[in-house]
Amino acid sequence: CGKSMTLRCTEQAIRIVQTGDENNPVMAEDKVLVVYLPDCHESIAGIVAGKVRERYYKPAIVLTRAGDEEENGDKKAEDAAQKIAKGSARSIEAYNMYEALRAFDNLFIKFGGHKMAAGMSLQEENIGALRKGLNEAADLSEEDLTEKVKIDIAMPMRYATGQFVTELERLSPYGNGNPKPLFAQKGLTISELTVQGKNRNVVKLSFAGESAKGVWFGDGNAFEKEYAAGDTVSVVYTPEFNEFRGQVSIQMQIKEIKPDT
Repeated sequence: CGKSMTLRCTEQAIRIVQTGDENNPVMAEDKVLVVYLPDCHESIAGIVAGKVRERYYKPAIVLTRAGDEEENGDKKAEDAAQKIAKGSARSIEAYNMYEALRAFDNLFIKFGGHKMAAGMSLQEENIGALRKGLNEAADLSEEDLTEKVKIDIAMPMRYATGQFVTELERLSPYGNGNPKPLFAQKGLTISELTVQGKNRNVVKLSFAGESAKGVWFGDGNAFEKEYAAGDTVSVVYTPEFNEFRGQVSIQMQIKEIKPDT
């Protein structure tokens, strides 16, 4: 239930950035994304903000309507009656979220956090002023808003044997202080491309001369518009084991892909 709610709220937030709705203007050109999702549960606001940040590589704040839950009834009811919004922020390397919010502390009931993440509560009526203020003050260049991918080594996919992937797994668990190793290969020709999943958010790829399959997660419809069999691309990938119906194979999780020029 939590996973489906997160997916639904994330898809709603991404749609709102592009088209707006009754609670939000169109934000596609904004440098700081402030999305108000009244019906999203505040417990997943941070996850959704992180997903929006990943999608656009822009600082993102997701706000929800406080209250309405049954637990802590009196406090929740009070928040709902006062039209208080609560939310979470996730940032990018070039943008100090805490300092940016501190410049507008008069708009908040309370807020706290650090450079890359923050939490806050404010009156719903102040959301527009926060969005406007953050964007007018945001000194972010196109370079700042372009995600930089740091690879560990350029390596052909065929070098990622079962033994190699087993050795990589010994480095886990992965996280902020221990990111997954990233590898890159140029000059790959897509030999087959299929979009799968109920939400068409899984792209399976085969490459000429490579036995391992690739998998990419994201908007499959948009991917199909940009790439087709026969295209030559460069990819950033992580090799991993994939188990399906009792069969284990090596697949390459594609982190970045771009046309070769």
